[in-house]
Amino acid sequence: MDAIAGSIARSPLALPSVVRLKDRHEYTYLHSIAVCGMMIGLAQELDLDPCLIRRLGLAGLMHDVGKARVPLSVLDKPGPLDLEEYALIHRHTTRGHEILVDAGIDCAITLDVCLNHHERLDGRGYPAGLSSASISVYARMAAVCDVYDATTSARSYKAGWSPGEALEWMMAAEGHFDPRVLRAFRRMIGIFPLGSLVRLASDRLAVVLSDDAGSATPKVGAFLCAISRKGLTPCAVDTVHDPIVSLELPGRWGLTDWALQRDHIMSAF
Repeated sequence: MDAIAGSIARSPLALPSVVRLKDRHEYTYLHSIAVCGMMIGLAQELDLDPCLIRRLGLAGLMHDVGKARVPLSVLDKPGPLDLEEYALIHRHTTRGHEILVDAGIDCAITLDVCLNHHERLDGRGYPAGLSSASISVYARMAAVCDVYDATTSARSYKAGWSPGEALEWMMAAEGHFDPRVLRAFRRMIGIFPLGSLVRLASDRLAVVLSDDAGSATPKVGAFLCAISRKGLTPCAVDTVHDPIVSLELPGRWGLTDWALQRDHIMSAF
């Protein structure tokens, strides 16, 4: 954990690229490493007390330890889970908390994150269905890091989403994530990830074509007039001269089958 913290301190912008490299046969291990690193980076982005950094990294490293008590046949099942299997998955939070307590882990942040990283602000999470006021900022941070890494990872039963797809979905998931934490996370991962849908100052919608973490002026391909909503011949745009003004959600613009449309637009460049 100290090595991860040191690496991030030396090169914060290296983190997004590193944690996207996955081996599905070691998923839970690598997922825990990735969430550890993202918790450290997010704590720095939120300007939290530096004395908390190590504890937040440990919390990320240990958040899914309860999956050691879930059968591999359930964790890697290629098809839909039945109700009993869902219950087993949901119990990984309480089982993980038990494992940590039995192991003598007394870090309150680690115990909290392990138990509550699947709670939601709208009270529809688990294991306790906590309301927003009862969910710590540390558990809220872990919820964002956990879901982002899970959705961008390839598994035996699904392909990983692009960073842009993951962030678009997370931004649209009302009641799930803390908006302030999610905005900070987006800044940390990269302002405009590859494949993101953005609006330009010229009132055109465009797709981000380059993956330069932290860049405010990536290469984009414009394809739609935001005023008339009429399609445009895809063209490359220099965002130094026509800056990005917002990250957009496809659903707000009636862009159905967005993944196919985006791939088609990007293939033109």
